[in-house]
Order: sequence, then structure tokens, then C-alpha cells
Amino acid sequence: MAKPEDGENRPSGVEDSEGEQTYRYVSTTEVTEAFEHFRYGPSKRYVDAVYISEDGKQAVGVLKVTEAHCEGHFEGETNITGVDQIEAFAQTYLVGQYALDEYRRN
Repeated sequence: MAKPEDGENRPSGVEDSEGEQTYRYVSTTEVTEAFEHFRYGPSKRYVDAVYISEDGKQAVGVLKVTEAHCEGHFEGETNITGVDQIEAFAQTYLVGQYALDEYRRN
């Protein structure tokens, strides 16, 4: 997934209780590094991009669902299974935590 356009500082539909929250785009390189760190192979990745709030309390994962994600489950429909959705939530958390400098290993 491409980096958001200039001026886009948060994913749509996400707002904190006080209104505006600024989100940082986690670069493709950082996402790849996180997956390599946690030993996820390319076929087991359920997050294409991650946005993390500046305070580090919220993260939003983005996945472009394709027929490959649904193979053998929902013929002709692009629906992702509940188990895969939970895995996507977990991966969003892992990438978000990894993107925070204080959690990175040197």
C-alpha cells in the first residue's frame, strides 16, 4: 500500500474521545522489519499498512482483501474468516508496538 498523500494524517473513521487524533503512517520498511523480527512469512501476513497514533495508544491496520485470503472459504465473495481477522488484529498490535522506538531491539 502506498504512503498516504500529503495532508492525510489519520485513517478515515478513526477518532479519539477528544476529537482529533494525529496518526503516523508506519512505513512499508518498518512493517517488513516487524514481520521479519516476529518471523512471519509473506503468506501469513494480514496487514499491508499500519497507522499509529502519536500517543502510541491506538493503531489501525489496513489489509487489501483479495480472493487469495478467502480461498476455500467464501467462493465468489471477498470475505475474510474470523480467525484471520483476529490474526490481523494481533499483527496490527505487533507492528504498532514494533514501530514505537522504545520497543525496538538494537
